[in-house]
Amino acid sequence: MLSVVLPSRGRPESLEKAVRSLVRGSPVEVMVGLDADDPDLKEAMYRINGLPGVRVIVGDKRPRCQAVLYNELARKSSGHAVVLFCDDYTMDQENWAELVEHTVACLPYGYGVGYLKDKLYPFFSTFPILTRKTIALNTDGDFLPSYYPFLFGDTHWN
Repeated sequence: MLSVVLPSRGRPESLEKAVRSLVRGSPVEVMVGLDADDPDLKEAMYRINGLPGVRVIVGDKRPRCQAVLYNELARKSSGHAVVLFCDDYTMDQENWAELVEHTVACLPYGYGVGYLKDKLYPFFSTFPILTRKTIALNTDGDFLPSYYPFLFGDTHWN
């Protein structure tokens, strides 16, 4: 099974759309990271409560950068491969996880990196997919380099 790591803050409606698009038709684990100080925390939790495969991790406070939260979610996930995702996007292909599983199965010795195709940025690797073996190769065992404090794409990370 794949694990999807998806941090969110202040976007309960788009979070729900993103999560629903990930779990429809595909058995996946979706690790949602929320901040305890998010004013929309209760609504976000209400909107995704009961969706299949969803686990919510609520952090004590906002991390210093997005990579820290992605890494925490990846560490707590159980899938053999980890997919980075965000609450601005939706998955438009119901069998996406099956296609990713096939690609991951073709990787030599279980090592490799793949990417979901991003229609907005077709030549940019927006959403990486890493196998657990590949993650273990990182010196700190993290999904993303946590020492890079300027990894953010949303203004709420400033």
